[in-house]
Amino acid sequence: AAQEAAFDAGMNVHFVAPTPGEDDAMTMRVWERGAGVTEACGTGATAVARAAHDWGLVGERVTVHMDGGDVQVAVGDPMVLRGPSAFIAGIVVTS
Repeated sequence: AAQEAAFDAGMNVHFVAPTPGEDDAMTMRVWERGAGVTEACGTGATAVARAAHDWGLVGERVTVHMDGGDVQVAVGDPMVLRGPSAFIAGIVVTS
């Protein structure tokens, strides 16, 4: 099921694996609550880089490949995320 009763508001999920043939690189797919599959998630990419680094899978400079493009994450304090951005849509919300 797309929605688990324990998380009735939904949850974000990232599917991650080391990128074959590349050092210090991870490949990530994103599922956002309320939206489904999305092209990228900067917060998720940063979290993935930190976890992979802490587990000894990557160094301090990590490339995260996502459907929307690649980003580079410098693991440290603070974490630094670099990558392209693109305007996708404008949305007006009224009460």
